[in-house]
Amino acid sequence: FGISERYVRQLFAGEGTSFSDYVNGERLAYGHSCLTDRRQLLRRIADIAFEVGFNEPSTFYRQFRLRYGMTPTEVRALTEGR
Repeated sequence: FGISERYVRQLFAGEGTSFSDYVNGERLAYGHSCLTDRRQLLRRIADIAFEVGFNEPSTFYRQFRLRYGMTPTEVRALTEGR
């Protein structure tokens, strides 16, 4: 892209975040989207975690809860109407 890694780090730091935090946030947002998509209700949460880039479902659960204040299971239950 013609820009240095240092410059990219500075840009993210100026926004109060880091590149890895940004990527992690995007992964979690995509995971949330999958969990609230009624067409994906039969998919296992672990499979969604792997698809969005988490090697360990437990890490996905922990990070998801930190970001959304609910577990993936709780979000899925709301989507199902339970």
